[in-house]
Amino acid sequence: MFRLPLYQQKRKIGEIIIPVDTTLPKGTPIDLNINIDEHSFITIKVRIGEKTFDASLEPPPPRQMPTDKQVMSLEKSFQEAVTYLPAAKKALAEARYKKAKKSFEATAKRNDIDQAVHDFEEMEEIVANISSTERPLQPPKEFFDDLVKECHEINQFTARAAAEAGHPHDHREIAKAIEAQRIQGERAYANSDQKTLSDCINMLENIRNHVIALYQKIAQPQDARSEIDKVGDYIRYISSEIEKFLLITENLAREYLFDEIKEIQSQLLKLERKTYKNIEDICKEVSQIRVKFERVKNIFIGDCSDIDEEPTKEFFLKIHPNPFHILELSIDATNQEIVERGQEITDLADTEEQRRQIHWAMEQLITKPLTRLEFEIFQIPEAQYNEVDSQQINENEHRLKLQTATGCLLKHLFSGGCNIAPNCGRYRFLTKIIEQRPKLAQALAKDNSNSVQLEWIEVLRGYQSDPHFLHGLAVLYWEQALSCQGDGKQNEHYWLLGTALWAYLLCSDEFWVYFSRKRLTNRDTGERHDLENERQEALMREISSGTLSMQSSFGNQAFAVGRYEAAQLHLHCIDICRQGQESIESTLKKYSLSCQLTPLPKHFSKLSEMAANTLDDFCRGRLQEAPKIVNDAEAIKQLPEGIRKNYKGGIAHLDSLIELNIPVSRVLQ
Repeated sequence: MFRLPLYQQKRKIGEIIIPVDTTLPKGTPIDLNINIDEHSFITIKVRIGEKTFDASLEPPPPRQMPTDKQVMSLEKSFQEAVTYLPAAKKALAEARYKKAKKSFEATAKRNDIDQAVHDFEEMEEIVANISSTERPLQPPKEFFDDLVKECHEINQFTARAAAEAGHPHDHREIAKAIEAQRIQGERAYANSDQKTLSDCINMLENIRNHVIALYQKIAQPQDARSEIDKVGDYIRYISSEIEKFLLITENLAREYLFDEIKEIQSQLLKLERKTYKNIEDICKEVSQIRVKFERVKNIFIGDCSDIDEEPTKEFFLKIHPNPFHILELSIDATNQEIVERGQEITDLADTEEQRRQIHWAMEQLITKPLTRLEFEIFQIPEAQYNEVDSQQINENEHRLKLQTATGCLLKHLFSGGCNIAPNCGRYRFLTKIIEQRPKLAQALAKDNSNSVQLEWIEVLRGYQSDPHFLHGLAVLYWEQALSCQGDGKQNEHYWLLGTALWAYLLCSDEFWVYFSRKRLTNRDTGERHDLENERQEALMREISSGTLSMQSSFGNQAFAVGRYEAAQLHLHCIDICRQGQESIESTLKKYSLSCQLTPLPKHFSKLSEMAANTLDDFCRGRLQEAPKIVNDAEAIKQLPEGIRKNYKGGIAHLDSLIELNIPVSRVLQ
């Protein structure tokens, strides 16, 4: 008798029993053909020599309550597995593991063996999901090389500023420290040593941040506030960040993480009322609270995502506007222009929050090339800030009329929208269209809605092959969709049109030809060159992944609080992408946009695949919740005597999922 164990990840689900003749010669091949159908039913065919027969699959004996030794061993494996995960993924994994462990300890305490084993297997699955994925060294070598170069450049820039200001700065020692980390990092890549590489990245980022802080100290005027005032401003800044976060997430964070949010707000309130005797101790306490808030925020952001999924940076982009918008710079701005502009508006900033936001914007654009490209793609083309001063307005009545007409057009396009920026220079691509179309300008001057609508349809027809115009339109609708989401509104028009238009652009040849032209700057020569194909594809995947995961996150949040229509809208947006080019073009035509760009079938196929996976992951997460609802101890207590499972609650949960009409096999099965 030959017994072959069968595992699902680390869980033993059965043993294949193969009767073998004891006289069979050593080394005789045994062929197995294992088939699993759509209902997870397993059949096994065995062939030994010329003989073929069916083998049986015996289920494993019931698993016993895990021992203390097994629990400690799993805990150790988990801690080792999460050590080098990115911060947001680590926080999410820890939150899920903590939740499963808490449930396991509760069920083990009341000796509910079946539920305790179920919870322990969930803990094992979390560890397996982290450990089983083979990851290349992160970040990629290109990022490391850029970081080393940035450190040297910032060090040299600071050395010049220090020399001009008469401040001491030993740039040679800093350069030696950078080189030492570069050598260590090169060795780490050669030896596939993630720990050493992570340490090198941290050291280089610390060096970079130290030199940037030194430059700011040299360049900025002395802060006139007392130490007590600085601490008070910092406390109020964190409090405002929490309130902003709760507002943006429609207070869902308060529901998901009520105890943590309440504790953080309580600690801040106590600190505000505290007498500041020891400034250093107070600063330390405030910093610890800030770190805790960032951890809670990261957990919420990734709460409905798979552990192996990138955390949704769109939440971060909602909390922090586009850096180009913060600094009021065009996307062609050089690093020196970014630094100078950042310094200029920092001096004019009224609050600590504004100063921190400016510093964040500078860091995103100067130190992260790929991230900068993402911000460029989400910036309105030709946006110009401070384009017209008061003197020019007085001297140029025509320009004033165009600016007024642009604002009027935005109001007509987004009558139910939110937060249209008052600076019309940001919408120059629309201003140019108004200038070229007298009938549209006349309709806007009369503020005639019907005439404006008819003229705008003509604009859409005239620019259906212009990637520059379509890009600007995509950014506008996407910003409005996000803005309305943050204000607690749902606008189907903005979401569907914004999603379809972005999907169409990212999968069209003309868009990448237009966007890639003179997009990157050579750090050594200052020359601008085009974005090569490899980077185009990487950017396409990054933007697509981000927008799809954002839709999934919004859908998850809406589903969790019973807002099923909102959840269905976001899942419908994902499904439009899943269905491919025909569905995307059909959605655009619904809103009078018959775009005429050259499609890239490879990109459409990749987008469809990513969208299908996103929908599948959403359904998997919701289906995994059903057994937990069925076995919910608190719900069971409220049921009539003799009923030992909350089947009604589980069925209701699945009914809500089915009613979303998601065309995914997980739901249909």
